[in-house]
Parts: sequence; structure tokens; C-alpha cells
Amino acid sequence: MNVNLRLHLALDQWPLWGLPEGRAPSAIHRLPGGLTNDNFSLQCGPHHLVLRLNHTDDTRLNILRPVELGIQQFMARIGLSPAVHYASQTDGYWIRDFIEGDVLQTAEINADTLAGMARVLHSVHHLDIHQLKIPPLDFATKAGHYLALLEQEHPQEKALLGSVRQVVIAVNDALPQGQSLCHMDPLPANWIQQPSGLLSLLDWEYAALAHPLLDFAALYRKLPLHLQPLWKEAAHIDDERHWTAALRQADLLELLWLVAEGQTDIGRLQQITE
Repeated sequence: MNVNLRLHLALDQWPLWGLPEGRAPSAIHRLPGGLTNDNFSLQCGPHHLVLRLNHTDDTRLNILRPVELGIQQFMARIGLSPAVHYASQTDGYWIRDFIEGDVLQTAEINADTLAGMARVLHSVHHLDIHQLKIPPLDFATKAGHYLALLEQEHPQEKALLGSVRQVVIAVNDALPQGQSLCHMDPLPANWIQQPSGLLSLLDWEYAALAHPLLDFAALYRKLPLHLQPLWKEAAHIDDERHWTAALRQADLLELLWLVAEGQTDIGRLQQITE
């Protein structure tokens, strides 16, 4: 089902959203960014909302939507993410509050913004989330999930994918397993900076219990070179070997995801084995 049809089916369900004084949606427009989901801004009576059409194949991407929803609502209660008003498992969409502000642009990030992002991530890593049922990240299993897809869809690349598997095995034990809540994808597109300067972190679909350095590593290579030392300092690294392993694991997961989603050519995996 194409995006437009899914959008209109979701919009027709607005009476189910349970919004006080809600009315038929209006002023609907698509929001930029997002590789996994499609987001639309809309007005529903006095409510400014975002309708998020979730990816149509959560199993392929190894996403647990009920887990994500629990994390999102927990983060909303402590002011780090917008609240979700309605979530349809059947039709695969969410209705959440719209946050006034700007999506962070990599080129516009400065030292102050970086410090704010680091504070948010450190606070997330120290949250007491024992009441949430969040699975731990098993790096080898997650990487293996994407590799299994690629082996099935690209049998001609058996040798390359076999080499990547060997790298995954080698990297797996280089970073201790962590028990902190990690976003796992804190790239600029998932942050909104409000006019007050407050930062909100969106889209917790890949969140897991993991080593905190993985969050810092995921963003590190996306930053301008002059900001990378500041970000590394903000990560509070006490073991360079662990930092190197976190960078390696983050790179592997990102590239495997991009190839599995058809966002980049499978030949790029060659760089993993070099």
C-alpha cells in the first residue's frame, strides 16, 4: 500500500484518536527527513500533531513497536520526547504532539548544541527504566539478522558476506555489554531544538539496553571534524579500546542497515573487511 493511501486511511480514523475538541484533520503537510518512517504535520481542532506512518516491515528492520511505544511514553513523562496520543498496531501509525522547533542540521551544530546533546544522552543512560521491558542489544545477533537477509537476497555475494560475518564475530567481544538505555540512532535528524533551546529526542525504535558509548559513536562520524574531539570528550571515555570497538560496532550496524534497506550498494560492505 502506497504512502498516500496509508495516510488517507489513517486520517479518516481521527475520531478514534481521543482528542478533546478534536476535529477533522487539516493543514496537512509532509515533514522532511526520516529514512524509516514517513511523518506528516497536521491540525486537529486545537491540536497540532504529527502523524507518523511506521515502516511497513518491522520484522525486517528488527523493530519492536510495543517496546518503542513504552519508551516514547516514558520519555514524554520526563520531558525528553513528545507524547503519543494514539498508536494503531493494525494500520501502523502513531499520533503524537508536534514540537515547535527545528530539526538539527549537522552543518549548524556548534559546541553549545553538542554539549546539550551530550547532557541529554548522559541523562538517558542513567535513567531508572527497570519498569520497562527493554531487550538488551546483542550486537552479533542484530548484525546477523541483517546479514541473513542479505545472504538470502544476494546469494552471489556469499564470499563478501562471509567475510563480514568474520568481522562481526571479531568485533562482538571487544565492547562489554551494557545495561543503560541507549537510543542507538541519535543522529541530528532525530533531534528537535525548541526556541527555548530545549532539545527533544525522537524515534526510539532501535533503542536497547546497551553500552553508552554506542550512542556517542553513532553520532561521532556524522559531525564536522572540528567538533569530533569535543564530542569524544563529552563521551567520558575511560578506555580507548572500548571507544574503538563502539565506533566499529556502530559503523557495522549502520552500514548493514543501509544495505538491507536498499539505501546503499552492497559493494560498500567491502570496506568493512579491509
